[in-house]
Amino acid sequence: MDRIDLPFFSIGVLFLFDFFSHMISLCSSICKINTACSFFASEMIRATLFEKLGKELPYCCEVRMTQFKEPVPGEKNPTTRMQASILVERDSQKGIVVGKGGQMIKDVGVTARKKLEDFFQTKVHLDLQVKVDKGWRGNEKKLKEYGYMK
Repeated sequence: MDRIDLPFFSIGVLFLFDFFSHMISLCSSICKINTACSFFASEMIRATLFEKLGKELPYCCEVRMTQFKEPVPGEKNPTTRMQASILVERDSQKGIVVGKGGQMIKDVGVTARKKLEDFFQTKVHLDLQVKVDKGWRGNEKKLKEYGYMK
């Protein structure tokens, strides 16, 4: 294994930190549209699903943001409110994502919320729902709606 050149590594870390801090401020201005921020949020939730479920995660899992509300300027306790649907194709896959007694989806929600709070720099209220959308991968209309086709 090659040795890491610390000065270059440090510069890379600083570059990434600077890049993400600019992305946060950019995202705050773009959030008026909500599209970019919703995308970032859905991808963070999806990444958390992969972390928590690993190989158990159904590969046909889709995360859709159904609500994304920024805090009102001047609000005493600013909170970004998000609601997302995790879509799977079969009831058995829903059981995997929800977990025994809802424990898996709870763990995913807690971890994703922490990541989202770090990214958006506000308190986040996150509501996750798991839904079955049978055969969505074979439905051209759904694939277009979910952004997989033009």
